[in-house]
Amino acid sequence: MRRWHVTFSILLLVIILTFIELKKIYEIHKNRSEIRKHHGTPLRTDPSIPGDGEHIKRQNDTGGQSRLTESFAVKLDEPANLIPEQTANINKTQSSPNIATPNSTYKECAQVQINDVPTVQRAKTSRVPVEFYDLSFHNYYLDDFEYVHLGKDVCSKVETEKFILFVVITDTREDAIAIRQFLRETWGSVKAHSGWTIQTVYLMGSTNDTHRMATIADESKKYGDIIQASCGDAYRDMSLKVMMVLKWVEKYCANAKYVFKGTHDIVVHFGRFFEKINELSKMTKDSDNVFWGCPVTNGYISHHGDKRLQKWAQDSPVVWESRLYPTYLEGSGFLMNMQAVKSVNRLYCRTPVTWPDDTHTSGGVY
Repeated sequence: MRRWHVTFSILLLVIILTFIELKKIYEIHKNRSEIRKHHGTPLRTDPSIPGDGEHIKRQNDTGGQSRLTESFAVKLDEPANLIPEQTANINKTQSSPNIATPNSTYKECAQVQINDVPTVQRAKTSRVPVEFYDLSFHNYYLDDFEYVHLGKDVCSKVETEKFILFVVITDTREDAIAIRQFLRETWGSVKAHSGWTIQTVYLMGSTNDTHRMATIADESKKYGDIIQASCGDAYRDMSLKVMMVLKWVEKYCANAKYVFKGTHDIVVHFGRFFEKINELSKMTKDSDNVFWGCPVTNGYISHHGDKRLQKWAQDSPVVWESRLYPTYLEGSGFLMNMQAVKSVNRLYCRTPVTWPDDTHTSGGVY
């Protein structure tokens, strides 16, 4: 009798465990099906199909942006992006003058050819979707994003080769003004360290709130360190904001040797930071792609419907088959040299635009 009880208990346990595993498998496939349904099937470039590139352009002009965000209405507290029609309505009369650096090599996405894009063979064990390797996307819509404020001669007057640019990603909230002012009075005020010249700028998106836009225009006029892009300014617009950082850097600050992208809630330890900078300078050449930061390994991929990590639920026009991200650099701060900036800018034009931003730039694109 006891043996029968033991056998029954074991059998019941096996059934329960099997049910749990089957439920997990079902949830995974359900999530993937919802992702495909939510994002649609990405179009690919096929030279044998006439006008295929134009189809991809149209897909990215409309679906690409709507997939990355949930609304086209430009409001701070809602995921938002400015579409080209809205971009044209932005008041640019107060934009600060800026001189493009003579050595800028920036190319609009419409000009980027396949041989302009760095290519790497995908490893069989890679967790990165194949679309990041086959360069089948044509993100021409990125060319439509412009700058409301460009900063005032931030880089054009810097002549030294040992020049590092700090770009702080901030936002249009009214309380962010106090944060930027605090940074200007603390580590953002440092103009030189360890033989390096430093410039610091603050990048944000745009909002439909005319009062906030006017206040930011006044701030830009006063300090000359505001870079305002015509993309949305919500948390889920971070991927586009990072892309607008690197576009601005290559276009208007190509004389910088390094660029550090950080968020406005961090503090930079200049002693340790410049120890690493000097070390990297000795180890690498200008022609190398230098990308340095804090690596994150085995990060869990959260999907829409995952209540545990809904805040970071992935938005992507392609399916990530793995449950874990590849190793990426934490988005709160990372360093690139100008060659890496150029490489990533070209990859942005031909690879999927995804979110979260750190897994996009350093996990997928690079």
